[in-house]
Amino acid sequence: MINIKCGDAYKLIKEIPDKSIDLIVTDPPYLIENTQGGKSSNLGKSIQNMNNQLQCGNFTESIDEKILEDFVRICKNINIYIWCNHKQIPMYLDFFVTKHNCKFDFIIWNKQTQHLYLIINI
Repeated sequence: MINIKCGDAYKLIKEIPDKSIDLIVTDPPYLIENTQGGKSSNLGKSIQNMNNQLQCGNFTESIDEKILEDFVRICKNINIYIWCNHKQIPMYLDFFVTKHNCKFDFIIWNKQTQHLYLIINI
């Protein structure tokens, strides 16, 4: 059964029963530190308007780590695909590998922005 809800993930996740989810695939905010595309290159100039829009939301922030405890709570077995910025990897590894003794793999999307999938599982 598919049940799609629209709302604040930090609130809606509280409604999900413990150990009821097989897999989480998530694309949280990327912790983008620089939204200046570069004023001199044609590419930089072409994407600057888009970069300016990133500052209007929470896209330049990172995920609130409190929700990670809920990820662990709702998973039958910890099995999570996280689309993330390379600068977020140490935080995810510390939380899942060090704190929860999970295994991990990297699936790299070879792209200049260096975003990748981090796969966490037991």
